[in-house]
Amino acid sequence: MLAHVLLHDVRDVEAASATVTRVRVTSDLRLARVFFGLMEAGAHEPEVVRKALMRVVPFLRRKLAAELELRFTPELEFFFDEELADARRVDDLLRSLRRDEAGHGGASDDEEKKDEDPEREP
Repeated sequence: MLAHVLLHDVRDVEAASATVTRVRVTSDLRLARVFFGLMEAGAHEPEVVRKALMRVVPFLRRKLAAELELRFTPELEFFFDEELADARRVDDLLRSLRRDEAGHGGASDDEEKKDEDPEREP
């Protein structure tokens, strides 16, 4: 629900750039820890987005209260999802390696045989 509201209802560009990755709610339902990633890497700094999300908390809580049938609407805390950022960095590294391999075309069979023969002449 939060992801939908951020995508469709929030007008703050920085807050709307967040993607909800997971939510942890306390057992008494009074607090929701919302983890977010960024739709576009590098478009906004995570701390800037977190502050923007905190500015729209009253709006988000009103939307939640209207949709959820709970006695209390949970307080919202936002945390940048480091796991998602780490996964994106690994993915970027793998893509870079693939591009490098494709650009070099790999070693030819003759070059590999020369490397394997320790008695070859230079």
